[in-house]
Amino acid sequence: MKFFEDNDFFLKVRSIGPYLSLLSAAVLWGTTYPIVKIGLSVLSPPLPPLGYLFLRFTVALLVLIPILPMITSLDNIKSLLSNNLIILLGIVNGGSYILQFLGQKGTTAGMATLMINTYLISTPILASLYLNLKITRKLRISIFLGILGVTISALSVIAADVPPGNIPYFLINTTVVLFSGLIWGGYSVISNEFFRVTRKRPLETSFHPITVFFVSNAYSVILIGVSMLILQQTPDFLNLSLKGWTSILYLGIACTSTTYILYIYASKSVSPAVLNVILLLNVIIGLILSRLLLGDNFSVFMILGSIIILLAIYLASGTEKS
Repeated sequence: MKFFEDNDFFLKVRSIGPYLSLLSAAVLWGTTYPIVKIGLSVLSPPLPPLGYLFLRFTVALLVLIPILPMITSLDNIKSLLSNNLIILLGIVNGGSYILQFLGQKGTTAGMATLMINTYLISTPILASLYLNLKITRKLRISIFLGILGVTISALSVIAADVPPGNIPYFLINTTVVLFSGLIWGGYSVISNEFFRVTRKRPLETSFHPITVFFVSNAYSVILIGVSMLILQQTPDFLNLSLKGWTSILYLGIACTSTTYILYIYASKSVSPAVLNVILLLNVIIGLILSRLLLGDNFSVFMILGSIIILLAIYLASGTEKS
């Protein structure tokens, strides 16, 4: 064990582990937006938004049940169930996703990709207010560039993909997705605060990231399920197509469980502002796949916006060290 603790190579691998997790999460997350749009608008019959979301999160929880006995105890789960930050984490996450799925049916996958990533704006503000974090000059520049890149790309999508007669409907749904992204910034801050508070717990009573994900998202599933019943968006389980189930399984396993585990692991070591700027790589992935799978606009201005966003990611990756 001492060899691994003193070896420079393993120390470097350990230090970049959170950033590698973020990059992996960004790639998986970027595939989410076009897949969701396909399920909501392309499949026949299309899936009801909240029913689709409920099945996605239910699958994400079910696949983790066999793992829980190997990583946690029943007492730990009970402790998390009564933790106020975990309850708040689940409510914020569930509420954000409800808005995303309701709004994404009436907007493009490319626009949803951009609007959801407005957590770049809300996270540093919430972090500075709630966690009293100092936002460095270099990080302010990266945030500004991220916002600029997102704005340029958004205007490009609006100009190319929205018919004049659909502009009001499009703007309403896009605004709903925008609020989803702004609210999701709170998830990052709350997650960071939870691990800050529990970091000094004894090892035998510490919380595994998978357990944190499972319990917090159990509260998300409850909120989504109740909303689904109220809005009468229960899916027709017996008539779901193979493509429908495939998209649900992919979103639940790859884009929810796996991605969130990577995200939570990284949030233990990376500040919320830096974490969210690096995760903007998912914008590039989402836009490319939206173009390839759905024919969304990918103009010169979209490319310009993507380059600016990548520059913001590069600058943010160095702020943690400084």
